[in-house]
Amino acid sequence: MAIHDIDICRWMADAEADSVFVTGSMMVSDLSSCEGPEAIDTALTMIKFKNGVTGLIDNCRQAPYGYDQRVEVFGDKGMVASENNFPNTVKKLTADGVETDLPYSFFMTR
Repeated sequence: MAIHDIDICRWMADAEADSVFVTGSMMVSDLSSCEGPEAIDTALTMIKFKNGVTGLIDNCRQAPYGYDQRVEVFGDKGMVASENNFPNTVKKLTADGVETDLPYSFFMTR
């Protein structure tokens, strides 16, 4: 479920993993007919890289609001973030709340 996320963490950390901790469970889907890793739909992966960098990956097979892919990198001089892609960047902010388009619903449409 997270192989591409692990690859981008390795690339961003510019290092290989030294240790990995993963936990997961069935939270949003009925995967009771599945066994082993296939029965996991929500996972958290923490990677400690050989250069001291720590990476944290949150995964879920379901995002009802659209295709959700974000990355944030924190360092001693600041932060870099890449957000989801939306059909447009218009946001309406009022006392009643914030309205905006949902992210694209599939990675091929972004």
